[in-house]
Amino acid sequence: MKNNFLLFILSLAFTSSYAQQIPDFTLTDLNGQEHSLYEDYLDNGMAVVINISATWSGPDWQWHTSGVLESFYQNYGGNGIQVLHLEGDGITTDDDLYGTGNQTQGNWVDGTSYPILNPATNDLVASWGLQFYPTMMIICPDGTAYADGLTAPFINQDQGVFYAEFPNSEALLDKITSLCGEIDLNLNEVVAQVYLDANNNCTYDAGEQFVPGFLGNVSGNGLDLNRISSQSGSMRWFVDAGTYDLTMQSPNTNWFFCNDAETLDFTGTEDSLHFYFGVQAVQDCYDPTVDISSPFLLRCFESDLYVTYCNEGTVTAPAATVEVTLGSMFIFLNANPAPTSINGHVLTFEVGDLDPFACGNIHIAVEVSCDAELGDVHCYSAQIFPTTNCDITAPITLAEECQENVGSYDPNDKRAWPKGVGATNDVLPNEELRYQVRFQNTGTFMAINVVVLDTLSENVDLASLRLGTSSHEYTFDILDERVLRWTYENIMLPDSNSNEPASHGFFNYTIKQQPDLLNGTTIENSAAIYFDFNEPVITNTYTHTINDMIVNVPVIPEQLDFKVFPNPNKRVFNVIIDEDDFGNGYYQLTDIHGKLLRTTQIPSSQFQIQHELLPGLYILKLINDDGKVAERKIVVQ
Repeated sequence: MKNNFLLFILSLAFTSSYAQQIPDFTLTDLNGQEHSLYEDYLDNGMAVVINISATWSGPDWQWHTSGVLESFYQNYGGNGIQVLHLEGDGITTDDDLYGTGNQTQGNWVDGTSYPILNPATNDLVASWGLQFYPTMMIICPDGTAYADGLTAPFINQDQGVFYAEFPNSEALLDKITSLCGEIDLNLNEVVAQVYLDANNNCTYDAGEQFVPGFLGNVSGNGLDLNRISSQSGSMRWFVDAGTYDLTMQSPNTNWFFCNDAETLDFTGTEDSLHFYFGVQAVQDCYDPTVDISSPFLLRCFESDLYVTYCNEGTVTAPAATVEVTLGSMFIFLNANPAPTSINGHVLTFEVGDLDPFACGNIHIAVEVSCDAELGDVHCYSAQIFPTTNCDITAPITLAEECQENVGSYDPNDKRAWPKGVGATNDVLPNEELRYQVRFQNTGTFMAINVVVLDTLSENVDLASLRLGTSSHEYTFDILDERVLRWTYENIMLPDSNSNEPASHGFFNYTIKQQPDLLNGTTIENSAAIYFDFNEPVITNTYTHTINDMIVNVPVIPEQLDFKVFPNPNKRVFNVIIDEDDFGNGYYQLTDIHGKLLRTTQIPSSQFQIQHELLPGLYILKLINDDGKVAERKIVVQ
């Protein structure tokens, strides 16, 4: 991460509380056409986006090749907004723009539809107080200009006008309209709002609650655009003339939309449609869910566990509590909020009545004992009560994670569970995947904002996305072309030199595969992490390969000896643990896809597991208080 402290100070020094109109200019593009800022654009009610670049700059080239600006121009260019590319370095030539010069990253002209301007000097950008490349400027029709990286007194400083903030054309459009007000785009606007239909009349009535987290999709005319409802329940799309389908999807089976999908038939432009989609309860029930995770475990040092809990049901979950069970090698330090009670390695948190759509977080600080060996595996789990009374097949009332303690690691990376078998990380078809993105500010000044973009493979089901726990509060949205965006605004993440423990962050999510993928199909995932003004840090790419021949995905080496019999059976398993290995602990039952079905304390070295499982293959895992772990496959007839 580069040091932008000086640029940050310069920006503050020249910030003005009021900015007058930007001075006019006229420039000629590579095709010989003149562009007058006011006469051609502003006086005609158009906003202008100027991308100020240098042909030799790597971050500029990366932003250019992302295609976001070209996509924006294709969608909105000429529709109330003009895009201009301005070569800001006066010593570069047209040959550099065409990719044949000696100061260039490539061909900037090929595939670019918007005008490219290359003035003979850099006098214009110097008068704007250019601080770094690439810099963007948004100019509203009234001549008010906004930028992050231009310090002239007639330009408003706005850190949100920065290329890393615009992973797609919709994000840039949202920024322009937030600064300039509504722009006449000569396009059709579609707005949808999701509300809780409290009186079940399938009509929005004033005062009914708008709800977040529901997926909306507009498809047709070559578009396939996903949005997720915000806290105000809102989603928005801009489309050209044509026929489209507007569909909605619930994040779980507890809710359904009482409205049918909508067919949108636009014969022209500048139309606006607003829809209300009501959600109703499939059943009156509570469905508490929980997740637990840690970015890393450091032997002999403080480490952090993060718990997130929510109620995905339709009525309030009464007197909810969360129990966190720590392995024997953890030393509890503190928690926020503090636990209500501590019983050995079990921490209990009373969180109270939990309303539908309500969520909460718990942060637990632990130390991994110095008695642990480097590379030992440590497990921890969280369970929420009351357990769901909804009629669902896979409640998420218990979550567990196991990982090795480490001495050092890549601070910006992508991890996945299950890890998979072998060099190609083989997993079974239809197995749910869990991803974690870790990031760390390794620069020399705090990161004010962090944005992470994660592009999903076509081989996973976007509708099954479930957000997990995170180290910091964030806002989340789904962008075009299956791009997920986590925005940590004002995170103020310290740099690792000044405060190493606090310089880390992470988030988790789970997602299902597309159904019944064929053997050999690969699912790739990586993320781009943006720290303020810097070029993105690209994580490793995690690749899973589908293989229906594997029986189980072992994640933990066997460390204790036990027997389970009769196996197969219908109703009861007998378990005997070797006396030398027995210690207080617990066992877990999961299905073959890793879905947790049961967690129970081990009562003695010999015990029975009574069950009413459906016929199939399951995994029995034992974890004792000495940190020893082992697994067996069991078959229910």
